[in-house]
Amino acid sequence: MYDAGLTLRVTLSREQMEEIARMVAAELPPRPMDRQKEMVERLGEACTKETAQREMNVSQPTLWRMIRDGRVKTCCNGERVDVRSLADYLDNREEIDRETRLEKQREAEDRRRGKHAR
Repeated sequence: MYDAGLTLRVTLSREQMEEIARMVAAELPPRPMDRQKEMVERLGEACTKETAQREMNVSQPTLWRMIRDGRVKTCCNGERVDVRSLADYLDNREEIDRETRLEKQREAEDRRRGKHAR
């Protein structure tokens, strides 16, 4: 039989509490600055487009569109992807994608208005 009013009290040492806190922190998704720091340490300031595709789990054409749309920045004359912009995109994907969609809609509307004005 289950008693919903049952309370369990546990006494833990400081070391046990710190170990539990470390275990919980390891399971949480990285904070934005932590992701950027980790990615720069692991990949350097810039990475190949192939590495960016792998990090983001996207196809080559998708990465090209993201670069063209400005969602991800390149460096080294467009040969490499800026790792900080990659981390920023991964941390703010929904917001960046929404802004890109809105910009495309505004551009399409401007083109339609330009056609009708002629």
